[in-house]
Amino acid sequence: MSSTPLPPPRKAQPSVAPRPVDDENINELAELAMVLREEQIQARIVHYKAEMETSPELDAITAQVVEQLKSLQRELATQKPTENKANVEREQVQTLQRLLGRIFRPDAVSVLVEQRLKNVAKRLTKLFFESELHERASANQAKLRTIYHAEQALFYVLQRYRNRLRAELDAFEYSDPEIQELTIDLLDKTENEFRVSFLSRRSPELKRLLAILNEVLLDFFRKGLPPELPRIAEEVIRECGSARVEAAMGYKVLHESFESFRQAFERRFLARVVGHVQHTLVKQLQQSEDAFRDETISFVQMPQVYSEICALVCDGVYDFLCNEGFLDLPIDWRSELQRGG
Repeated sequence: MSSTPLPPPRKAQPSVAPRPVDDENINELAELAMVLREEQIQARIVHYKAEMETSPELDAITAQVVEQLKSLQRELATQKPTENKANVEREQVQTLQRLLGRIFRPDAVSVLVEQRLKNVAKRLTKLFFESELHERASANQAKLRTIYHAEQALFYVLQRYRNRLRAELDAFEYSDPEIQELTIDLLDKTENEFRVSFLSRRSPELKRLLAILNEVLLDFFRKGLPPELPRIAEEVIRECGSARVEAAMGYKVLHESFESFRQAFERRFLARVVGHVQHTLVKQLQQSEDAFRDETISFVQMPQVYSEICALVCDGVYDFLCNEGFLDLPIDWRSELQRGG
């Protein structure tokens, strides 16, 4: 199917109005992104553990090893004076701040941040195209999207009536089963051609969006986040209670504190990345010489966008902290992360 150039689209009333950028909406967006992140974590862990093959004998051996390790920790703890918890907390805070400072540097972009930003672009490209393929911007939107391209309208119609069209085609009497199969294939091919043509028309705006988003995130990681690292480190360690667990050590956060550490860190990360990016990004999109559609501006206000950014960046942070010997990751976290990543 050839793609004939179309005249510029007529000015239409946007079907999705961007939300105003204020503190209330930013806080709400950060909270929604955190909820999505928690759902993502639980879904990945359930998927991983559902496929694990276990046996009573293996479970018994594992429990025995774990108990021996705990007993050894208790024995070592009684052989030396118990460290002052305040000193342990202070050392954990200082170590975390120092290590985070190696990731989020004001003078240069770290390799970790550079690589994660590439992954963010890939993940958001997929999310953007998926959102474009729905007639409505979200399940809460009763109004249909504004149509800007002929291929867009035809794709939505074929998608909406796919099952009915398939049923109508199946009701015909065919001279040969192969003809019926070719007919269904042609319907699928036609829908796919409209999908590809429509999304290709959205690609230029997406590329401009990703370029601006990349600049805004770089500014956040180099200028917005580094001054906050001392406060983040102190609040995270204090909230997760890693210095107050049995056998706590100043140079390391033990695996039993990982989940509370993760939640405390991600809440603060999301609050800051949403606050920084929303104000800056929406302003730049609205003032851009090449106008962005309201649907595109609304896209960057979706909590899924920030949940994905959080997942990609924070998973890299935990891996780095683990490799540096500061953060003990649970075995099942590492395993499901490799399978789901």
